[in-house]
This record gives sequence, C-alpha cells and structure tokens, in this order.
Amino acid sequence: MVLKALDLPEDQLRAQVKAQLRARMQSLRDALPLQAGQKRASKIIETLKNTAELKKAKTLAAYLPFGSEIELRPFLEDWLAKGKILFLPRSQLSNHTMSFHRVFSLQALQPGSFDIEEPAGDAPLLEDSSLDVILVPALAVDPTGHRIGYGRGYYDRWFAQSQTTAFRICLVYDFQLIPEAPAHEHDQLVQLVITDTASYRTKLAAK
Repeated sequence: MVLKALDLPEDQLRAQVKAQLRARMQSLRDALPLQAGQKRASKIIETLKNTAELKKAKTLAAYLPFGSEIELRPFLEDWLAKGKILFLPRSQLSNHTMSFHRVFSLQALQPGSFDIEEPAGDAPLLEDSSLDVILVPALAVDPTGHRIGYGRGYYDRWFAQSQTTAFRICLVYDFQLIPEAPAHEHDQLVQLVITDTASYRTKLAAK
C-alpha cells in the first residue's frame, strides 16, 4: 500500500493524505465526550474574545457549528447583542460556492445546505472591504496556517475570488493541530490558530 502511494503524482498523494487526515480528525472530534468538548470550547472562545483583532472589530464573518464542531452560537448571540455586525454563509451545492449575508438574529435563519441554518437569500450581501475578521472552519490545521477542511473547497474558492483583507482565525481543539498539513497552491492560509491550550500566529499574520 505504501509503495503504491509513493508512485502517485504529488498532487494525488497530497489529496490522499488529506483524505486520511480528514477522516481521522472527524473520528477523533466525534468521539470527544460532550462535557469535555464544552469545557475545551469555553477556553477557545475566551481566547478568541481576548484577541486584539476581534476586540477592535466591528464586522465578523462566521459559521454555525456542523456536527461536532465547536459551539459558536452563544458567542455569536453575544456579538449581535453588542450591536456588532455578523455575516454567515449561504452555500450553493450546484457549483460548490458560497456567499456571506448579514444576519440580525440567529432565530431568523432558514434551513440550508448540509442541514445547517443559513441567512435568507435576500439578506444583505457582504461587501468584502467592510469585513474585519473571519472565522474559518477546519478539521485540522498546522502552525503555519494551512488547514484541512471538509474537502469541498468552499472557503478556498471564496477567498480566491474575494478582495477581503479580513483577519482569518481558525478555532480547533488541540488534537486537531498537526505538525504539517499537505498543501496545494490554491490553499488559503489563516493568520491565527486558537486551540484550548495555545494560540499560534502564522507567517501570514506578519504580512
């Protein structure tokens, strides 16, 4: 098996390794006991709240948790309660693209793709230049900011087409931090990785 893998073209080998890591991290995260996950998540959110870029931000793009992802709803409710601006994504399954729309209340969301609630289609569309911070989901990420998502490329594609200069933050449990993620040229890096035990500013953050 290993010898056959080594015979693969480099891009295919990277894709294979990503798929294996993706499955492994999904399994580990799903196996995390609820109480332990909540305790870890509270530490992550507390670190996020104290991040300099978020403290001065007025506009935030985020996502609602899917499956065993870190629970963000209380944090997002608090963000809105402070009168700040929130954008959440709408996914287009036909072409694997997404757009961000303004949300005034999480209670106003509608059933959407992947059983995740989304803003209404006529909700105000994000203007790239107005965004301060964006939270980027991941199944795994390394200290340089390379992340492994769910394999559909929604965020990589959105960043490639966007003109945003928003500060990019990835929130993961500490076991989702890996030494090095297989990288492709089209991969979009994050600038800050926050786990329940530490945070890492990447080289991209210094640019």
